[in-house]
Amino acid sequence: SAEENQMTPGNLAVCLAPSIFHLNVSKKDSTSPRVIQKRGSTGKPDQKDLNENLAATQGLSHMITQCKKLFQIPQDLMLQSRNSYIAADAHPLSLKELSCREGGDVQCCLDDSIQSLLRESAEKFKGWLSVPGPKNTELSCKKVGDGHPLRLWKVSVELEAPPLAVMQRVLSERHLWDDDVLHTKVIEALDQNMEVYQYVTDCMAPHPRRDFVVLRKWRTDLPRGVCVMVSTSVEHEKVQLET
Repeated sequence: SAEENQMTPGNLAVCLAPSIFHLNVSKKDSTSPRVIQKRGSTGKPDQKDLNENLAATQGLSHMITQCKKLFQIPQDLMLQSRNSYIAADAHPLSLKELSCREGGDVQCCLDDSIQSLLRESAEKFKGWLSVPGPKNTELSCKKVGDGHPLRLWKVSVELEAPPLAVMQRVLSERHLWDDDVLHTKVIEALDQNMEVYQYVTDCMAPHPRRDFVVLRKWRTDLPRGVCVMVSTSVEHEKVQLET
């Protein structure tokens, strides 16, 4: 930590700014008559060089201090992109808003999603374009008929475990298979098999942590021991997002 090694954002900037912003004059240029004349007889840099060095150091120090905010998309830019269906759905609905949109019954909406998922699973990869993926997985994609260039992706993997055990891992044991997860929490149980669930994952620096809040429903009573779960992002008044 900075308290132990004294490498504060300012000190880090002093060390790194010359290399990042190429503030140092190369050896080839440093021996030219023009550079020597510019430096003067004392060999010291002029005031312009000093000002540039100071500005670069202060700028890099600010970037280090605010590293978790550097890659966040500004809200005004998000608003400008509402013509994209992805951007339009970037702001999740609350449970009340979702209920109103679905005619007052969120459960029916999730039940329809489950039936749609089961039908898609029965069709396997019909209509999907297979692409190379990680080992032991089947990866495919297809175009969405909305004129947007982004594609819909699907991945399938076989596990040597009973469906019920896999469902248990997905529902409540994420820390056993997701190395990036920091903590999880059930925000509100809406039914025996439906809840609002929050999980926070870490990211490689300097990216900020990712906070997910989802409404999810699952079934474990299907024929042949099949288990299924669907989820959608929501907002919830009891959730305190990571900052």
